[in-house]
Amino acid sequence: MRILFLSAILIFTLAQCKNESSHSTKETVSSDSTPIPTGPGKAIVQRDILSNEFKTIRGVMTLDFDTIIIKECNTNILYKVVDTLNRIEPTFKSIHSQYPSSRVYGEMEIVKSRDANSGNFYFVHKLITLNQLTEKSHCGPVSTNAIIGQGNEPGWRIEIVYSDNPVLPYNLVMDYGQSKMSGSIKKVSGNLHSLPLVFEAKDGDGKLLQVTIKKSSCTDDAGNQFNESISVTYLDKKFNGCAKLPLSTK
Repeated sequence: MRILFLSAILIFTLAQCKNESSHSTKETVSSDSTPIPTGPGKAIVQRDILSNEFKTIRGVMTLDFDTIIIKECNTNILYKVVDTLNRIEPTFKSIHSQYPSSRVYGEMEIVKSRDANSGNFYFVHKLITLNQLTEKSHCGPVSTNAIIGQGNEPGWRIEIVYSDNPVLPYNLVMDYGQSKMSGSIKKVSGNLHSLPLVFEAKDGDGKLLQVTIKKSSCTDDAGNQFNESISVTYLDKKFNGCAKLPLSTK
């Protein structure tokens, strides 16, 4: 009887340990459950954060009380972001005080979380840059002499500031703003009045980037019609879209 009694206690104890272990596994949703402030007097626990919920965005910024509103350059999607670094608002106001008529451009890595009261929103995970919006910004004012090409495979956009020079400045953004290239691109053949027009450049690893503009009717996803089409070939991938040439040459 004593042996049976001890055996019953041992079985019961092991069952309890198994239940507690299973319960603990279900409740552990993040290795980091540090409270993150979401505004005056508010905080939530960083939970249910997956790796694919991290995103790098680049766009024009405005302030709405304790929330940052960012309009992403390529997609025009609006993101409501909480400044958990407590660095963005002071810098934003400083830029506005120095350049009252200018807009503010920002690049940052954000992470999505959830709040039962306000729904989905984002935290600033890493600030990349914050400055005055200029011609050199990712989505700054476009030169009137720029060739603009874009498509959605996924979203990409290229700007080439055109002139009679054989080498021209360009800015290429791919994957909805997740990656970008800029520098100088060489005019290989053709011109604005004699299409096709072909450009070539090499990245830091010597990989070829080729841009070809042809005289061909093109309609984008929004239904806008263009007289020229464009293709961008890079890393054995070809991206097709529509092109807009400088108005002064039409």
